[in-house]
Amino acid sequence: ALGGIDVDGTLGVRIVNTDGTYSGFSRVDGQPVAQVARQNYVDVLPSFLSRFRFSPQLQMRLAYTQTRTRPGFGQLNPSLNITRNNPGPDGSPPLYAAFGSGGNPDLKPLTSKNYDATLEYYFSENGSASIAAFYRDLDGFISNYTRDVIDPVYGRIQINRPENAGKGRIKGVEASVQTFFDFLPGWLSGFGAQANVTYLDGTNALPLALGEGARQVKLTGLSKWAYNLTAFYEKHGISARLSYNRRSEFVTSYNRNANEEQYAGELTRPISRLDFSLSYDFMPGLTLVGNVSNILGKPFNNYRYYNETQYFPRDLRI
Repeated sequence: ALGGIDVDGTLGVRIVNTDGTYSGFSRVDGQPVAQVARQNYVDVLPSFLSRFRFSPQLQMRLAYTQTRTRPGFGQLNPSLNITRNNPGPDGSPPLYAAFGSGGNPDLKPLTSKNYDATLEYYFSENGSASIAAFYRDLDGFISNYTRDVIDPVYGRIQINRPENAGKGRIKGVEASVQTFFDFLPGWLSGFGAQANVTYLDGTNALPLALGEGARQVKLTGLSKWAYNLTAFYEKHGISARLSYNRRSEFVTSYNRNANEEQYAGELTRPISRLDFSLSYDFMPGLTLVGNVSNILGKPFNNYRYYNETQYFPRDLRI
């Protein structure tokens, strides 16, 4: 106890050694070329988590952790496919002699120092509300980028591959509430609802390999706002959920604009989605399950953004 407040928590450290060998075949003008790369590194990851119980209903959690997120196997694939570009209709040389795509065996893990604070209130046996604030100090966020490379054989080529970004940060707040309506009579007491809203703000520096390492940009795949609302039912062997979620626009990638020699963002417009799931336990060991996905049928819609007056459709999926 600390000043009449019950306090508990954990303190520890985790040491991880990662030893990787990545092999594959690059394809250059249709010919396979063997590629092998190796990595070996050690991570020391401390963690501190604490809980302050002000009352049986109200408590606060504070935490500091360090985490490492390794690149995926596909991202580490050393293979690179290079396709030679054709001359123009008039025989003029193309802007790029070839195009390439593949993985990157030199990727480092994403490192993050994480600060978290959460206040939780349990207003009933089946109901709770919470608000959380968090901050992430990042280095090496991984995303795909297109960049120019001067190749000794082909000359100027354009390659799309994953790269480690520079230093960055994410800060945000999340509020949530969940409860069963168990005050209702009979079978109606199985109804409940859950809602949460999240605000995020995140940026990082473009990779040094792009020659723009000091430029801060929005993190890819990160929406500023996200909302979730779920209605559910749990009783008499029936489990049903109707979930609506929406996220604001986000950047999917950064790509080289050959004419202006700068990086332009590819953005995805806000997305709304409604899903339904239902299951029924006929007897012990036998359950019937049904799901309906994307009931609203909203399309995925992204576009290439250069500036306030120049943005062009890129992809539309229904």
